[in-house]
Amino acid sequence: LPLELRREPAGFQNRYLIASSLIQVKSERNEFDSLDQSEAQVRANPFPPDLPLIVITAMHLPSAEMRAAHRELQGKLARSSLFGRQILAENSRHMIPAEQPGLIVDAIRGLAASSR
Repeated sequence: LPLELRREPAGFQNRYLIASSLIQVKSERNEFDSLDQSEAQVRANPFPPDLPLIVITAMHLPSAEMRAAHRELQGKLARSSLFGRQILAENSRHMIPAEQPGLIVDAIRGLAASSR
């Protein structure tokens, strides 16, 4: 395992090790091959504007340009709901559940409290 993964939970370590299997590679290829179809399906069925939505955006990315583009794209998603909001995970890469789980817990608690 790479050094940065040795501190991660066992589930993430195992996922890294399993990801090199041929089955995983085939599954990822199928996913990438269907991206155009998935995008068409999403565009044909827009997000319901009155449904609450929280978008948690990873911000620990390699460059300022990537961070800005990612933040804007995810902000656009959050704005697709009248009740949408974006939370920036300043100290996370892609694996926010492992790196900043408290952000997710707080977001869920806030959403639950606002729906009462």
